[in-house]
Amino acid sequence: MANLDVIEEDPASTPANTDPVNAFDVDNKLTVNYLDTCTFVAATPLVFDDTFQADIEDLDVTTSAPLYILTNDPLFPVPLTVVLTNNGGHDASNYYTYVSFGETISVQSWPTGCTSIGNPPTLRAVWDNPAAIPATAEVFECTDNNAGLSTITPAQPSVNLTFSVIKDTSPAAIAADDLTFRADVVGVIELFTGIELDVPPPDTVTINNTTNNYTLDAIRTRVLGFNLTKALPPSASADLTPDTSACSENSSVPVSGDSNLIIGEDCTYHIEAGGWFGFLTPGFTLIEVHDVVVTDDLDDGLGYINHGFTGTDFAAEEAHYEFSVTNYVNLIAEAMGIRREDKFKKYALWGGLEQILTD
Repeated sequence: MANLDVIEEDPASTPANTDPVNAFDVDNKLTVNYLDTCTFVAATPLVFDDTFQADIEDLDVTTSAPLYILTNDPLFPVPLTVVLTNNGGHDASNYYTYVSFGETISVQSWPTGCTSIGNPPTLRAVWDNPAAIPATAEVFECTDNNAGLSTITPAQPSVNLTFSVIKDTSPAAIAADDLTFRADVVGVIELFTGIELDVPPPDTVTINNTTNNYTLDAIRTRVLGFNLTKALPPSASADLTPDTSACSENSSVPVSGDSNLIIGEDCTYHIEAGGWFGFLTPGFTLIEVHDVVVTDDLDDGLGYINHGFTGTDFAAEEAHYEFSVTNYVNLIAEAMGIRREDKFKKYALWGGLEQILTD
């Protein structure tokens, strides 16, 4: 059985037996009653009582991380990975994994063996307590019955399904503000003839399933929409193109003003963090952002210098700089941004910072 908010259920969980043990003893007793053909008197029955251990297949589904960050930049897609693991002792086959993405996520590429089936419902019944798959989500079905996926064995128990995604910027998707990322796996029991088991009758009271599942598991994971950009400050032009004069320290240099730095050139950058989205993702009652740390690591050969503005007083070169924000409400008050427009000014949010930023 599945719990959407538990990575791997445990037999001792609350409520109990959300994931029954996969290894257990099976008792097989055979009793033979017979007559003595000479006297036709019933003889003592023969009893054969054997116990052996069953270690069946047990598919669990999770994701590679508890949180993913999705940005506005379509040039940097984010990999979202579903992990299928066979924690049992027998090969797991005839499984169907449904990976669902909220309306504000645009899937760019997907693994071999997976196909888009559009919006729910899924072809196999999945767990819908405490939440069903959103009606507007895009769902992919990944199964070993498709080329590219195969039986998951105890010897190689894990399979990763990685989807490359970006933010969907269509008006409807932005309004939906839904960053759902969910995975459900259904393992189906088949007879030796290849026909799916059809007994006992479906239990439509607890869940509308076919009751022939050897595995039914699900997980949902948070995806947070967040933007962090570092670029030359925008110019005063209407199209807000980068102000390349921010790198024009020496006008005699042929490439001065280009966004590519040259040795000895100073540039002023605009760093902006914020622009949160995804707060309407269903299933989570509170999505809170706090204790944000923005770190900018410089490339090799570039330095960060702390000026004393005396012309002679320079501190040691550092490899990176950091800004810590402990109250996200302050970010909201500043229009969700960390803004740096003038390299001769201090950041307003950090009044005690006696440094300027140059690369």
